[in-house]
Amino acid sequence: MSVTSISHVADDDLIALLVGGASAADAASQLGVSTSTIYRRVNAPGFRDKLAAARAAQWEPAADRLRSAAGRAVEVLAELLDPEQPPATRLRAADALLRHALEYRRSAELAAQIAAMQARLDEIQQRAGDEQCDERPEAGSTPSNGASTS
Repeated sequence: MSVTSISHVADDDLIALLVGGASAADAASQLGVSTSTIYRRVNAPGFRDKLAAARAAQWEPAADRLRSAAGRAVEVLAELLDPEQPPATRLRAADALLRHALEYRRSAELAAQIAAMQARLDEIQQRAGDEQCDERPEAGSTPSNGASTS
């Protein structure tokens, strides 16, 4: 196998292989690079975001179908709560509804916490970037060490 520079590995090709289930070794073999090249590329800035977006896009059609079926599933469970249903059926339906409601609530709370943390992180990074810009000398000026040159 030839060892090719990381810059020669096309993101789209690597992402397609990884999203398709290829291991790092499989992707390396198919792209004609070393496994370490694949790992370096996967760990490169920005690549993880691209890979995550591609994986999310792959799941979107299934997620859409789940979302559309969720309402019907809740209706079925609600119908099973009818007093005419056997007690065991009603108990299982009630348990399922409560478990899923609690899981949904926890997921929503976690999503809100993550969003708040991301906003705070963005704010900190922005402030750190602004401070770095303030510390950089202007173009054409020389850094000052506090000593007078006159």
